[in-house]
Amino acid sequence: MGSFFSRFFKNFKVNSNAGDIAGIFSRENFFTRLPLALIAVDEEGGVIAGNLSARELIGGIAASGGEEFFTVVDKSSLTGEIQTSTISVSYPGARKISFWEVTALPKVTTGFDKDSSLEIPVLVMCRDVTLNRNMRAALADSRQRYKQLVEASNDFAWETGEDGGFVFVSPRGGLGYSAEDLIGTQPREKIIVDGRGDLVTPFSTRHHLENARIWFRHKDGGAACLDVTCEPLNKSGKWIGARGVCRDVTDDSKKDDDLRRMKEQAEAITHIVRTIRDVIEPQEMLAAAAKQTVGGVGGIACRIYRLSNEGGFYDAASIGPLPDGAEDLIGGLAGEKKCVKAEVSDKRGIAMPTFYQNHINGAITLWRDIDAPDWSEDECRLLSIIADQIGIALEQIENGEELERISSTDALTGLLNRRVFFEIIRDRMKHAQRTGNRNALCYVDFDNFKLVNDVHGHKKGDEALKYLTVLLKENTRANDVVGRLGGDEFAIWLEENDEEGAAASADKLLESTASLHQFSGSPEKPLGLSIGIAVYDPSSLESVEDLVSRADEAMYVIKKGSKGGYVISDPAPKSDESTSGVMEASS
Repeated sequence: MGSFFSRFFKNFKVNSNAGDIAGIFSRENFFTRLPLALIAVDEEGGVIAGNLSARELIGGIAASGGEEFFTVVDKSSLTGEIQTSTISVSYPGARKISFWEVTALPKVTTGFDKDSSLEIPVLVMCRDVTLNRNMRAALADSRQRYKQLVEASNDFAWETGEDGGFVFVSPRGGLGYSAEDLIGTQPREKIIVDGRGDLVTPFSTRHHLENARIWFRHKDGGAACLDVTCEPLNKSGKWIGARGVCRDVTDDSKKDDDLRRMKEQAEAITHIVRTIRDVIEPQEMLAAAAKQTVGGVGGIACRIYRLSNEGGFYDAASIGPLPDGAEDLIGGLAGEKKCVKAEVSDKRGIAMPTFYQNHINGAITLWRDIDAPDWSEDECRLLSIIADQIGIALEQIENGEELERISSTDALTGLLNRRVFFEIIRDRMKHAQRTGNRNALCYVDFDNFKLVNDVHGHKKGDEALKYLTVLLKENTRANDVVGRLGGDEFAIWLEENDEEGAAASADKLLESTASLHQFSGSPEKPLGLSIGIAVYDPSSLESVEDLVSRADEAMYVIKKGSKGGYVISDPAPKSDESTSGVMEASS
């Protein structure tokens, strides 16, 4: 077969009809109006002419050598049958290749003129299929790429059919199952956590889902969280299945849960620390901490305990309905920083001891209903952190109370000092003014105390002062107030007592003074007590200083006399009366 141009020019010369056929393609007619490229070829396979749409193509065929083109033409000419094929064509000066579907029609007769017709040995119709071919190639490439990506991906890609069962699963499978394990099975048989038949899942979804996090059952029996994106499949408005992809985010979900729990724990601890820092009054501080613990950890009741000097726990603050026998829970604490759980009555309890510098100083318990979930390890850890803060708070409270004791009590005897005693008596006098009740003040002083120090030394004198403290406490009631005013002088506030009651209390105290003789500096001058009594009438305008002064004056009356007795002062003067004297009552 010769070159395209040699066949074209050769046949142009020998074919007597070539000029007529070329003329047909040059005139306005059916051939020229067709969107197809038309090329006329003679009996020897030579190109005679082509329509306007074929001009560029003819040049491309020539540049390509024309072998593919003339193979189709020659076959059609030899067999007398229509031949179709796809050829590639390159163009002179252009870096492109186009693809054409060529159909060779043998012996085509033209009938454009009324008087004459011509026969075209072979008419070749050419249709540009470059775009279509490229699109198919791109689609095939895309499908191959997608297939490779799906096969290489760790994601779980799937498709379900009309019955909801798996019809496709990516080669790697999912949730511990292979693709073969899943194809042909129903999702609820293997991986759906809730086995209800009416449950709508991603595998039977009627709606688009994107990045939905759903928990499934893994082959090993554990839970797995999948990030699901899926789409329903429909045909003629009928649901025929679903298609989607799932990504295992169990670890991410657990990390998110851990971060959320850490945030909640941090917030709970922050609230408790802020409460401990901001609330000044100890009881209110512990009550607020108990409330924050209930909200921060999760429960319905909480109790904070303090450790007494005797080693027992006592209630420091409580909130919520505690069960009967709540103290049984702290009985399991062994002095170790260890969480203790127990069911008591109708509640689930959890307890944790509190420490300061490795020494237990209290405990905290938290309660929830018996039908609620058991306490988790995370909740135990959170309560442990809270217990650390409570332990610090209890130590602060203890230190504050110790400072209060130091500032309000006498260092030697432990009784109220003069300042605090006067403050309390002022409050008692205000209370008496509201109730109208009379009260008594006893001024107590040692007899012959100086001789004790002179003979036996101050250590013995201190022992005598401590011993008197015991006698004063034993001979007074819980609502009475005892204080050391200084040196060997003491004072007693007898709550709701008149002259008769105060005298009886003084007699009782004096009866116990025989035991003081063991500290005496001399048998001739035994250690004893002189007592001055002043009864407070709330209708008077007497101040605490005046009341103490009256009792002091009464005490000196008996001291200057026989000693070892008591004197009751006359009533305080009214606003229009002068100062009264004192009367001796007992010696």
